[in-house]
Amino acid sequence: MILSVRTDSPMAELTLRDLDQVVAKSQDELGRQMAKELPGRIIALLKSADMTLADITGVIFFSGPGSFTGLRIGAATVNALSYGLTVPIVTENGDDWQQLGAERLLRGDNDKVALPFYGADAHITKPRK
Repeated sequence: MILSVRTDSPMAELTLRDLDQVVAKSQDELGRQMAKELPGRIIALLKSADMTLADITGVIFFSGPGSFTGLRIGAATVNALSYGLTVPIVTENGDDWQQLGAERLLRGDNDKVALPFYGADAHITKPRK
């Protein structure tokens, strides 16, 4: 089972798919609670399909562009899942990101680490002197 995660906005989109077929999907407005809520939402999605973390065989992450915080939280979550479950992870963007990611996983691709693409340089506040 492939887990797809998109967190480039306050909305978290999670999908469980068996290559071309969507098994379960959720879209939740998590906003400022994303870091706290995302792991539980993944578990809830798996439970809704009578599955557990052990059923995940690959992860697809929408890499952006998008919200700095949302992408950072999503990347940290999927990287931890991929590493902990020892399953491949791929990153994609664009309208057909899930399909492209599923095709890459089927080919045996593994990015090993999901890196977000923010679409612009980070706006970092300079330290006070």
